[in-house]
Amino acid sequence: MQQPPNFPVIKSISNDIFGINFVINTKCNQRCKYCHPNFYEGRFPGILPETYINFFNNLVVDNPVIQQKAQRKITITGGEPSFYKGVEDVIKCLKSLNFLVAMNTNLGNNFDFWDRVSDTMDILYPSFHPRYANIDHFEKIINLFLKKNKFVELHVLMDPEYWDKAVEASNYFFKMDNITVNNKGILDININKKYFINTYTEDQINFIKNNPSNKK
Repeated sequence: MQQPPNFPVIKSISNDIFGINFVINTKCNQRCKYCHPNFYEGRFPGILPETYINFFNNLVVDNPVIQQKAQRKITITGGEPSFYKGVEDVIKCLKSLNFLVAMNTNLGNNFDFWDRVSDTMDILYPSFHPRYANIDHFEKIINLFLKKNKFVELHVLMDPEYWDKAVEASNYFFKMDNITVNNKGILDININKKYFINTYTEDQINFIKNNPSNKK
């Protein structure tokens, strides 16, 4: 039987690592022009948390080899996954199944949410979008995770329309201890994301290329 378009397929690699990038929703509170609308407009139907929980429980039962892997990691992404209703229950399920739990997020949710999930999450991948993001808010949540010995890798989107704020955030977070920061140039989605968008100046491109990461 032929699979329908975009049918989700999980592939297991024959090594000591098992990982899944888990798109939990397709809604986002931000509307970045460099992000495809499929990832913020909620075009795809939502799935109940119970369905996800049943899936992962069955995945582990049906594939006992997963538990033998040295690293078992689920990276929750979206959309903006922190606004998915039921995400906390899904995270607790994944932890009960002995997965490392990571999240790609714009940190758009409030501090109380992050305080609740910081005990059950292992890795935080925040993305700083300078059109919307607030440095103080990011610092507060990042420090919350660092104090609990969680791994944090920050991505600063170097938006040429908000260049000064992007550079300010990059310089600020580069100086923080125990956090990896990556300056991410925006690629042109119309040419297979192989080249930077054409609104960068030469100086801006040089900044991105010469300061790609602090790799802590």
